[in-house]
Amino acid sequence: MTLKRFFNKNSVRKALPFLVLLILAILGYWQIAMFRHPLKWDIVDQAFPWKYFIGESLQHHILPLWNPYQYCGYPIHADPQSSAWYPMTWFFGYIWGYSIYMLSIDFTLHIFLAGSGMFLLGKKMGFQEKVALMMGIAYMFSGFLVGNAQHFMWIISATWIPFVLYAYIDLYQEQKLKQAVTFGLFMFMMVTGGYPAFTMILLYLLILLFVQLSFSIYRNEGRPPLYRFFRVNAYALLFSVTNSMVMLISVWKLMPELTRTGGIPLRDALEGPLSPQSLISFFLPFGVVNHDMSFFATDLSMSNVYFGLFMFIFFVASFLMKKPPFFKLFLFWGLFILSAAVGSALPVREFLYYYVPFFDVFRFPSLLRIFVIISFVVLAGFAINEFLSDREKHLKKIKIATLITGFSLLMTIVVFSFGQYINLGEYLADGNLFSFSKKTSIAQQTFFQGSVQLVLLALFFILVSKTKGPKRISSFLIVLVVVDLIFAVQLNAPFTVYEKKFSQKAIYEARQKQPFGFPLPALHPVADNNDRTSPHFVSSWRNLNIFHKQIAWDGYNPAQLRNFVFLEDSLKPLFKATIQNPPIYLGSGFYSNELLKDKSTLNNVDSSMVFLSNEDLSKINVEAPRSGDNVRFTGFSPNRVQVQTKTSHQSFLVFLQSKYYGWEAEVDGVETIVYKPNIAFMGVQVPEGEHQVVFSYKPRFVVFGFYFS
Repeated sequence: MTLKRFFNKNSVRKALPFLVLLILAILGYWQIAMFRHPLKWDIVDQAFPWKYFIGESLQHHILPLWNPYQYCGYPIHADPQSSAWYPMTWFFGYIWGYSIYMLSIDFTLHIFLAGSGMFLLGKKMGFQEKVALMMGIAYMFSGFLVGNAQHFMWIISATWIPFVLYAYIDLYQEQKLKQAVTFGLFMFMMVTGGYPAFTMILLYLLILLFVQLSFSIYRNEGRPPLYRFFRVNAYALLFSVTNSMVMLISVWKLMPELTRTGGIPLRDALEGPLSPQSLISFFLPFGVVNHDMSFFATDLSMSNVYFGLFMFIFFVASFLMKKPPFFKLFLFWGLFILSAAVGSALPVREFLYYYVPFFDVFRFPSLLRIFVIISFVVLAGFAINEFLSDREKHLKKIKIATLITGFSLLMTIVVFSFGQYINLGEYLADGNLFSFSKKTSIAQQTFFQGSVQLVLLALFFILVSKTKGPKRISSFLIVLVVVDLIFAVQLNAPFTVYEKKFSQKAIYEARQKQPFGFPLPALHPVADNNDRTSPHFVSSWRNLNIFHKQIAWDGYNPAQLRNFVFLEDSLKPLFKATIQNPPIYLGSGFYSNELLKDKSTLNNVDSSMVFLSNEDLSKINVEAPRSGDNVRFTGFSPNRVQVQTKTSHQSFLVFLQSKYYGWEAEVDGVETIVYKPNIAFMGVQVPEGEHQVVFSYKPRFVVFGFYFS
């Protein structure tokens, strides 16, 4: 009976839009979804190694707390970009572990979920199902998801923003505890998996929605319903905070130890804008990606704001339609955020940097364009819904919007092509289409896609003029939207989504040759373990020691501990001398940190020297190692390391992992003091004879937050 109920006509009909979105996500990103080529750049060098490490930890029943393989160890659980607490990472990592194939499935699933979230948001706003479906299609093939496909944390944020907005509108409409819990769960997904800047900016949009909806309730229903709305918002906030407790505690403990805890310089905050030149991507996304991006004055991944030619037409048409205050808010928000996304071209981003909290802590103004796309897609959905509801009333407005878009498109083609070498025959014959080519010019790309867009515009104009009946119009519209967007994705994907030079199979096979589990690290100098000298495999060339399972002094990660960076940058001779040692060794000469202020001392350090604070020096009573003294690993995992020592007298064991909150040590089962040798690392006294030393990472507040969440 359960299966019969599940597969009844109504259930299948409800599932159909999601099935369509899933099929389209696979078709649009088929090079990834069908395991052909790997994703580009950061996602393979940053997200993949981290997710692989997290998954391997979980499969060994170890909480992903400490990563020992980068920068001589750091708390990966506290890195907001690591997704160490993100349920989707746990799901894939624990059950299957992360291979390059699983990473592709993970990515494709997020694209599908992004489209599903926008579909649900459209439905919640009261739009027809086909209109909401077009919104979902436009969103998952938008310039943000295509342009920033290599930034997995950005993709995760883009996935959950529509769900959060959907949940908040549902909270307003129902005002029950269930909706508050749902909102808190979606916020948890956003906080644990996404890039923090998106959460900060989303909060401002939610505040604006809260103010507008509160005013609407008060004006139309009075104070008691307003108080009820306040109460359910308080519940939503409470559930959001409690769900995210593990992440909040982790970041709270990390903040004092980070190199970047305050604001960044203004020049960094203005880096990577959606430059005014890039705005042609509203209707010509292929015109803003090229091997030479000097004309656009921004990064290749920051230049695309496309959400569909036909969706753009309806967005333009929305200006000609009367809108309720709710949609006016999205119009205001979208235009305002767009004025900030262009960076230094307007003073808005600089104003926000100086006067609005959180806007001084992130780079790349172009990341704001996700909110531009969401707002404009919502307005386009509103206009389509209005048009389908009353074709005769709005037909003229749609024609005007089409002509405006067509004229803008034609002028862009003329400006970019005038006096330039086009020769489309040569362009197409050389195999430049659907590939990253260094032979093509912006003029050729603009002219080619512009010509296609003009043909599609003509078809669209005929469609809306001649076709009658909302069902037929909506069906034709969906087809046009799909063709337009998938074609645009295929043009841009070789530049910003996948690496055509490599195959996923080659990466998978190369990875299979690397060690699995957590073997004992080699006892050669840590200086030998770095991304420049470690064996590379296929397209991976950073964070390699996560795969080689060696303790390394470098990596690719913005989250670096303050003391380690200070040692590497300001006390370079001591840093270089220290990493000439293996990961564990017995210290020889012992000196005060005060001596490091003297350049002559700093320039004469050697690998055997150990520097400690005066307080620590007063507590230790050790001697230099003698012949026959040795140390070795007897057990190794990310959060627990066992070392066997054999010394002829009381000695000092140095462990080249960063000293951080939560690290403890025991000698033969008895807790001992963990000192901080050479500014950044860990060390303990060991008695003479043979002893077992255990270093354990136990951040109790964080573990409490994990169980609480």
